[in-house]
Amino acid sequence: MSKGRRWNRPHLYIMRGLPGSGKSRIARTIQEKYGKGVILSTDDYFRDEHWIMHFNRRKLSEAHQWNRSRAFCQLKNRTNPVIIDNTNIRRWEMKPYVEMGLRFRYHIRFRDAWDTWKCSTEELYRRNNYVVPLPVMENMKRRFEKVRNIYDVLNS
Repeated sequence: MSKGRRWNRPHLYIMRGLPGSGKSRIARTIQEKYGKGVILSTDDYFRDEHWIMHFNRRKLSEAHQWNRSRAFCQLKNRTNPVIIDNTNIRRWEMKPYVEMGLRFRYHIRFRDAWDTWKCSTEELYRRNNYVVPLPVMENMKRRFEKVRNIYDVLNS
């Protein structure tokens, strides 16, 4: 498929990186470039009406399902772009989004937040306001899987 045809399709961006690495900033920049679109984050499930986070680890699976459902609706409605603003550390975490993107004929792009590698986990811990515990962030960094293309994700 030629590059021109790829750009005529709506885009699905999958953000990747540790908390505090700048994923949300990059997502907003992408959205501003298009002048439209939607940013979907599982974190939103835990935010109240004042945008304050009330994380509950026991509800994390439910929160991810909620975000996947929102993504499905946006992709089905051909929203462009759809930006998934999650950590997406492991390939299997992105698989439902990639499968939905393919189903609705989106061009899928992965965007790593480079501060995941440029900054220490201690710095990222400070940037994310100490929400995610430092040992959890260090574990996330160790488990981070590289992704070259959609096949890395689909074959996970």
